[in-house]
Amino acid sequence: GISLNLMSLGGLAVGVGMLVDNTIVVLENVYRHQQLGKGRVEAAEVGASEVGLAIIASTLTTIAVFLPIVFIEGITRTLFKELSLTITFSLVCSLLVAQTLVPMLCSRFVTIEENNGKNNSKIQAVFRKSDELYEKTLNGYKRLLRWAMSHRRLTVAVMLGLFLLSIAMYPIVGSEFFPETDEGKISIDIELDKGTLVEKTNEMMSQIEKIALEIPEVETVSSQVGTTTVKSFLGMGAGEIGSMDIKLVSMKERKRSTKDVMEELRNKIGNISGADINISSGSLVNRMGSATGGDKPLQVNIMGDDFETLEVLSDQVAAIVKKVPGTRDVDTSASKGRPEVMIRLDREKASLYGYDAGKMALLIRSSINGVVATEYKVAGTEIDVNVQLEEASRKTLEDLKNMPILTQYGVSVPLSYIADIEVTEGYDTIKREDQERIIYVSSDVYKRSLGDVVKDIEAKIDDVPLPDGYSIKLEGQHKLMEEAFGELTLALVLAVILVYAVMAAQFESFIYPFTIMFTVPFAAIGVVLGLLLTGRSFNVPAFMGIIMLAGIVVNNAIVLVDYINQLKSEGVPAREAIIQAGPTRLRPVLMTTLTTVLGLVPLALGIGEGAEIQAPLATVVIGGLLASTLLTLIATPVIYSLVDDVILSIKRKLGKKTVEDNSVKF
Repeated sequence: GISLNLMSLGGLAVGVGMLVDNTIVVLENVYRHQQLGKGRVEAAEVGASEVGLAIIASTLTTIAVFLPIVFIEGITRTLFKELSLTITFSLVCSLLVAQTLVPMLCSRFVTIEENNGKNNSKIQAVFRKSDELYEKTLNGYKRLLRWAMSHRRLTVAVMLGLFLLSIAMYPIVGSEFFPETDEGKISIDIELDKGTLVEKTNEMMSQIEKIALEIPEVETVSSQVGTTTVKSFLGMGAGEIGSMDIKLVSMKERKRSTKDVMEELRNKIGNISGADINISSGSLVNRMGSATGGDKPLQVNIMGDDFETLEVLSDQVAAIVKKVPGTRDVDTSASKGRPEVMIRLDREKASLYGYDAGKMALLIRSSINGVVATEYKVAGTEIDVNVQLEEASRKTLEDLKNMPILTQYGVSVPLSYIADIEVTEGYDTIKREDQERIIYVSSDVYKRSLGDVVKDIEAKIDDVPLPDGYSIKLEGQHKLMEEAFGELTLALVLAVILVYAVMAAQFESFIYPFTIMFTVPFAAIGVVLGLLLTGRSFNVPAFMGIIMLAGIVVNNAIVLVDYINQLKSEGVPAREAIIQAGPTRLRPVLMTTLTTVLGLVPLALGIGEGAEIQAPLATVVIGGLLASTLLTLIATPVIYSLVDDVILSIKRKLGKKTVEDNSVKF
């Protein structure tokens, strides 16, 4: 039930480099056996069977990391479920092809061509240069591997040092929930003083329109006066509000991002006085986690009972948020009070004239708003007859005070005689959460990660004194980010366990898989460097990339360790098997790494609409895979030899103990 969409096509884009990995390993091994003198059929049979278990294990480890996605809930599962299934199905198909079709084609068509110097085409010249470069790389790797095997403790110490350095650099990267997509849409909401006439609001909107149209990236502008885009759907409006929707030209036709254009608008429109102006992007990602339905990623909730106290606290929090670098358009949900007339009835006087609060409220409402007295029928149509005071008697506050009230004694008294009348301000809306009144302080973020901004705000909000029964919480995308990271951490742990179980089943050992699992932490070095070099933050797609790395980075080590074990089973000493296996498996390791990396480069560049979501994932996989591959070629043989020494030492001790026990018996 999967359709072609951004995520499923993204899965194909992510998997396109991995699809050929199994074929490369089989083809390279068949070609190597042909170089050793075997015939095409024999080389195909031996070469395919020799790496068969290795490519099955490497494919299963890659697929296994996607299984924990079923334990994730919310938007993360929705987005990455189709990507995971797409990659899984494609990898299964690639494994079947590598195990069946590729060996058959190799036995028919793959031959070694001798270069006798007659073919001097440009293609052959490129191939010769490539072979020369590989030979230099191979010789350099042999020297480095021998040095590392002779300095194993120093090699391990250097690897651990690099890993700890990458962990120390992580705070520099920053964090966010999802990367914001550049949809080329900007919304501007304005609000003037309560009671402002529509004509004045329209003048303000015209002034803003003129400023917006001067920006070269702006394509179209549409405005509404007396309502906003959201309130128009709810049938709400007021003369003092207005909204504007701006559409930018496509990304190919502009050099600046939507955020940069918004910043220019803020600088230009900020000079207009007398209006509360809010500028936001139309990004769907920013609306995630917003309790107010807005599109600002940062949200602070202030909760309590008294609304006036909440307003004071919200002003303090808003002032703190404004001072934090990277925050823009800080706003609160506490709307300005709208003027209203408060009538306080003197119950003793009113009772003397035969009125209570209910009767008086009905009388005043009927006089001001009117009441349907009867219906007038004409030509089959019924028309309501509304009875109310004439307009001249209900136009001003004084008219209301002097409104005649007919008493039970048949005389009239003015309303002001039996009630106190004054003008006050009332709240447009009062929001509640868990039966508590709440005010939201929201803010946009510009050129800083959400995680860094939240840390600065949390440090300052802790100093705000709170009365009993009041609380301040950071929610919005920050809360969603924490929840998603928690779920993905669980998924990562499960993925590592599944990968280990697959390798334990293949090697029939619980020890040797540990030598391969040591390559997983080394990927963190490339992850941090990749994010720092590209200026991207750590987010949910990047975390998903780390989960994928748990299954990808072990593939090269599986191929290497599997061949070491094969050589040892043939009687080759452990050290010689390691020295021989590394250079032998260097070519397929480099080829599979390069195909995966090159296949992800277009995604990492973030080219095209909506590519911002998958770019961090590709960046993490590229950086982690490159770092782990370079370190795996050195670290895995060294750690393997150390583990092998420990196993041999334990066996010697156990064997010696057995001999001693037997000598006692006899």
